[in-house]
Amino acid sequence: FYKVPENHCMLLNIDLPQPDVIASHLFKSQWQDLCEALLDLPGTAVQEPQNALLLFSPLEWAFDRGFISFFLQNGEFRYHLLNPEDALKARFSMEVHGCQGDKEAKTD
Repeated sequence: FYKVPENHCMLLNIDLPQPDVIASHLFKSQWQDLCEALLDLPGTAVQEPQNALLLFSPLEWAFDRGFISFFLQNGEFRYHLLNPEDALKARFSMEVHGCQGDKEAKTD
């Protein structure tokens, strides 16, 4: 759907080693029952490709746990850190995985 390589982090807009990139649901599949009420879409929409992003594994970890949110602005992904104390955890994880700070997505 997005026509990007399987090793491309869509938030950072960089290619990474394949094991470090994970497909992530934007709207979690466990919330399928809420899909119609909140989004006016059938519950099966959570399984559609439009509900997924390829993310660097530490970013997927932080997003899945509610530490970061992100949005598309002027064609670029931007992220927002929801709890600054969690920045240390996410930053450490990114450094362990070899992500360079100058390639991070822009913050709001």
